[in-house]
Amino acid sequence: MGLFSKLKGLSPEEKVAKEENKKQLEKFEVTKSWGVKKHPDAIQFIYDENMKAFVVVEGPDDTFKERNPFVIGFDEVKDVWLEIDEWWTEDAEKFNPVRGYGILTQDRYSQVFWRYDFYLNIETTHPFAEKIRYKMNYNTNILKVPGTHLFVHRGLELNEKNYRRPEIKVQV
Repeated sequence: MGLFSKLKGLSPEEKVAKEENKKQLEKFEVTKSWGVKKHPDAIQFIYDENMKAFVVVEGPDDTFKERNPFVIGFDEVKDVWLEIDEWWTEDAEKFNPVRGYGILTQDRYSQVFWRYDFYLNIETTHPFAEKIRYKMNYNTNILKVPGTHLFVHRGLELNEKNYRRPEIKVQV
């Protein structure tokens, strides 16, 4: 996963773009990286504040240049939004759990496990990375809501759990 520049049968324009990307990658200095560092195959969001650019790549921030990711300038970003995948299961199974089905009533909230995955979606004008979907958590977050058998509110529910700046103001 991640953005890699393994392009076969490059056109002359693509070769020029690849060489330009290599030059930008050489100048790239890590200011900050986001991601789960203890897993070597986790996706990292790494940025250079001085260069005003970022990369999204698999692996740690000290060896990311070996993977030759695309360097994307902040000015190439068209849109960014957070997507939350929220679902419930009836058991605490960590791997390959079965999604809950049927109607979940308030009195059963204390009996189920809520699972969350967070995705940062980035839309760019970069010719080779027009849309990036970056999973922010390596493992699914699993929560159990303590049951009070009263009304339990799990959070602000917005259209299909896609959070974008203009739509949030309208929906709130």
